[in-house]
Amino acid sequence: MKGQVQEHGPAEQHPGQLPRTMPQNKRDGAELTQPTRKPSPWERFREHWGLMLAGACVLVAGLGGGTAYWLEIRHYESTDDAFVAARSFSVASKVGGYVTDVPVTDNQHVDAGDLLARIDDRDYTIAVDQAKAQLAIAEANIANYQAQIDTQHAQIDQVRAQLEQAQAQLQFAQQEAARAQELVDKGAGTVQRAQQTRSDLQAQQANTDRAKTAVVGAELGIKALQAQLEGATAQRQQSQAQLDQAKLNLQYTRVFAVRSGRVVKLSGAKGSYVTPGQSLI
Repeated sequence: MKGQVQEHGPAEQHPGQLPRTMPQNKRDGAELTQPTRKPSPWERFREHWGLMLAGACVLVAGLGGGTAYWLEIRHYESTDDAFVAARSFSVASKVGGYVTDVPVTDNQHVDAGDLLARIDDRDYTIAVDQAKAQLAIAEANIANYQAQIDTQHAQIDQVRAQLEQAQAQLQFAQQEAARAQELVDKGAGTVQRAQQTRSDLQAQQANTDRAKTAVVGAELGIKALQAQLEGATAQRQQSQAQLDQAKLNLQYTRVFAVRSGRVVKLSGAKGSYVTPGQSLI
């Protein structure tokens, strides 16, 4: 009704219905509102620092696990239905003997030059020492023959000087015998003197022949010594070759990887006996 104020009593409530209350911020039909303030980044960090820390830990753990997995798994080939192309080769010993050490295991990666096995090297060390002794004997023989040749050359010079002296005496004896015979023919000399000079001539001829024989013998001795020297030189070469082979055999007691790869089918074991050419890996 116009110009009148109508009073209203309390609202009627239905049974079981909670009483309705007036909001505190509403007075006399007017609604009061307050402005909302946004939190700062620092306040947000303080509220959620636990979650951020947990996320960082998960991230670090994931990176670490992924790196470890990649470092380990990169050595393996993974496939569901395929063939992995690989070249396999066997490693065998070049010498025989008992295996003293095998420092590798199956499925182990090795690089070229890594030690794979050791074989007892005592017999091969003795063989090297024996070859060195034989080489020393051959070198001593060479030195001995060379010294004998030098001595023989000196002897040849001596007998040649004796031959020259004998030839000179022979020439003088020939001249004396000729003069003595000439005097006998003229009646100015004696037969006895002529006979003496002929005897001296015969003696000087014999001395000359002996000197010639000595020269020939000395020269033949040089040839014999030179032949022996050549034999000793060949013996030294043979001894040197035996020493080189003995050293190689000693080196073969250590079996190395010739290329990089992975050890599979390891058959050599410590204490087992292997023959030359027997596969170890």
